[in-house]
Amino acid sequence: MSNHSSKPLPASWVIAQIADVASVNPKIDRSLFDDGLEVQFVPMTAIGAGTGKVALNEVRPFSDVQKGFTPFLEGDVLFAKITPCMENGKMAIVPKLRNDIGFGSTEFHVLRPYDGISALYLYYYVSSERFRRDAEHNMTGAVGQRRVPTTYLSQHLLPLPPTNEQHRIAAKIEALFSEVDKGVESLTTAREQLRTYRQAFLKRAFEGRMTATWRKDRPRHEWTSISIGDAAKHIVDCLHSTPTFAASGKYCIDSTWIEDNKVMFEQARFVDEVTYQDRIKRMKPKRGDVLLVREGSKKIGTALVVNFDDECCLGQRMMMLRLGERILPKYFVYYIQSDNFKKQYKPLIGGSASPHLNISDIRRMTVPLCSLEEQRELIRIIESQFSVLDAIDSAIEAEVQKSQVLRDAVLKRAFSGQLVVQDPNEESASVLLQRMRAEKEDSGSDRKKNNKNSKKEAA
Repeated sequence: MSNHSSKPLPASWVIAQIADVASVNPKIDRSLFDDGLEVQFVPMTAIGAGTGKVALNEVRPFSDVQKGFTPFLEGDVLFAKITPCMENGKMAIVPKLRNDIGFGSTEFHVLRPYDGISALYLYYYVSSERFRRDAEHNMTGAVGQRRVPTTYLSQHLLPLPPTNEQHRIAAKIEALFSEVDKGVESLTTAREQLRTYRQAFLKRAFEGRMTATWRKDRPRHEWTSISIGDAAKHIVDCLHSTPTFAASGKYCIDSTWIEDNKVMFEQARFVDEVTYQDRIKRMKPKRGDVLLVREGSKKIGTALVVNFDDECCLGQRMMMLRLGERILPKYFVYYIQSDNFKKQYKPLIGGSASPHLNISDIRRMTVPLCSLEEQRELIRIIESQFSVLDAIDSAIEAEVQKSQVLRDAVLKRAFSGQLVVQDPNEESASVLLQRMRAEKEDSGSDRKKNNKNSKKEAA
């Protein structure tokens, strides 16, 4: 990827390899630092996905990090090389560091811009979605452990403008992205307000207030409560083993491809017939069963009603409930999705490494119960209201997607010389590139001389 546009680059620009404009994974002289020196440590989790932000919350002595970790300095560009961190945009410019040096995950590539290269320009280039897509296609290694090779990063071509223009471009990108971010922030607030309204609506629904008028003409319709153990004819846990997935076969439903009330078949995972038969020994899921995620910090409580006839089995972290005649599956699932139910299970979640709910605890949890007729009326009211909220949410999501399109358009113009005006009086990028290459060669020659002198002294 040498250009983001079919139009020719401005005359003052050149095409250069990343290794021409930055030192890739530069070394440090560890003998210059004391073992007790406090340095900041940056794990992969400290880099925001797509935000360019770095959390400098961890400090370690130099002796603990000098081996086996990646060193970097202020102003370096960190580039996550492993999947899925790279695809998620975990790149950032290193901010000011305690004692001028930091260390981090071995899964970072480090780019140290040469004099005349804007770190911000380089960051925006390597963190762009288009660059990440190209890098993804050039990853090497096994599935789940694929990485962007150093050679790919070093040899990749980028459009290079003069130094001052780099800074003007970076500043313009920052200004435009700031406006986009304000819009996204408003959309995020609107989405959170929708969630708050949904929960308030469900709270009223399961307190009987949404059907209060309906009950006036039906005095014998009363509310009570029932334990999940009594409400369900069968409660089945998944096998506590990771299935061997296949390219095709029977659906294996786990937390990776379900959301509340939704199965994302485009992300489906499959198992072969032998594995399938093993995983349905306890019970084979069928239409009308309720699937519930009981493990995993982000997905616990996610639930849906099986509304398809394809044969499937449970993957990890899942459980299945086959309800009795007193409670409708949709009614039950809407209650599970309410904050009322979450208040019951959140104090019972155990396991810091792998948060989970125990089946025995789930059995004892309660569900408010009304007549089947009122349950049907309540489902009708909820779905009528939620269809409106879903439409609003879809409109918000469309606007969020537009913001990404706008970002991509800004970057496309930036890296094709169309975002800011060129200054004919500025030094050409070709001159800058020649100077950097000459300085690099001189530096290399100096290192060779020093190495020869060191060998002579040792002799």
